Amino acid sequence: MSIVTSDRISLLNHVKPFKKTWKVEVKVLHSWTQHSNYTGGDSVQFILADKTGVKINDHMLSKLDGEEMIYLSSDSIDPSDTASVNNDALSSDFLNSIKVSGLPNHSLRLKNGCPVMLLRNINPTEGLMNGTRLHITQLMDFMVEARILTGAKVGKIAYIPRSLITPTDKRLPFKMRRRQLPLAVALQ
Repeated sequence: MSIVTSDRISLLNHVKPFKKTWKVEVKVLHSWTQHSNYTGGDSVQFILADKTGVKINDHMLSKLDGEEMIYLSSDSIDPSDTASVNNDALSSDFLNSIKVSGLPNHSLRLKNGCPVMLLRNINPTEGLMNGTRLHITQLMDFMVEARILTGAKVGKIAYIPRSLITPTDKRLPFKMRRRQLPLAVALQ
């Protein structure tokens, strides 16, 4: 079976069940320009996971050695949302449970050596933008030190602090804020 996209053709060599997901080995015939220095051979393995990839990431994270920290967010209603700010139904527990695209999870489990993806533009001129992949090198109380893995600043050390993030998802009937590291584990 072949897959053709605008600038790449891949052949699916194997599709194997992997617990409740599927493991797919793909032979790369032509890759994107930004990945042209890829030296991992002529095939890449992808794991197709549940929508958020949480189970696979948790399983893979448990296999990593090293110091582990769990970062919990601080969630609140944005003070500019005067209609919701005093609504007792919007408790901290409820806000902690919200998972929407682009918003880091309330509980973020990280380990030294863990690959992560940046969820926000922090400093584009220094290579810290949405989608940048990083490798955690040190865990601190309210920030992490990480080495940049993608883009023009590969290898550079960066410090990622907790930030105040407001989700842009318009389906939420209220405006909330989450103070958390703008990161997602990217072990898949």
